[in-house]
Amino acid sequence: MSAPSRFVSQDELDEEGARQKQQLKEVYEWIGQEPPERAPYEDKYDPRPLYERLKEQQDRKQEEMDDMFSLANQYRGLDESETLFLADLAREKKRREEERRREDEKALESFRKATEDKAKAALPNAETKSTIPSIPKSVPHSTAAKRKRAAANAIGIVRKSAKDTQDSTPSKVASQDTSKTSKDQSMDDESTLKNPTASTDAKE
Repeated sequence: MSAPSRFVSQDELDEEGARQKQQLKEVYEWIGQEPPERAPYEDKYDPRPLYERLKEQQDRKQEEMDDMFSLANQYRGLDESETLFLADLAREKKRREEERRREDEKALESFRKATEDKAKAALPNAETKSTIPSIPKSVPHSTAAKRKRAAANAIGIVRKSAKDTQDSTPSKVASQDTSKTSKDQSMDDESTLKNPTASTDAKE
């Protein structure tokens, strides 16, 4: 018995390809679509080495990535749904800002009104305070000075001023001289009474 051949002839390949095309056409007719011009499994023969083919695929993918992330392709127009969404966000933001502004104005108005009411309430008190005359406070004296003055008044001592002291100095000297002469005269009188003879001798 001969072993089965591992090689396939070109005629067999053509028959198999025609059969697959017919099956593919029937399937596309069943789903209601037109079959493609070339079957996906029919790859064109490439005589290049595997390294060159892989290198070409890698370069193609790199170009696609560069084109995707290039600056020119990062900007695109907005569609209708995105435009409506952004418009809704803008309106919501504006509404919140208006509410916050109204709340701030209301708080400022209430604070201003409270300040004015407080100022009006304090105004009559200020007027009454200004009409009441202020009583000057007496200057407190020290207790030692009060005691000294009370003791001097009790004894009867009257403090003289500097002018009175200067005026009284000559009269004091004159009074001392007169008292001295009167004292000498009284002593002479006493000695005369004790020894009258001596006084007569002294007179002669």
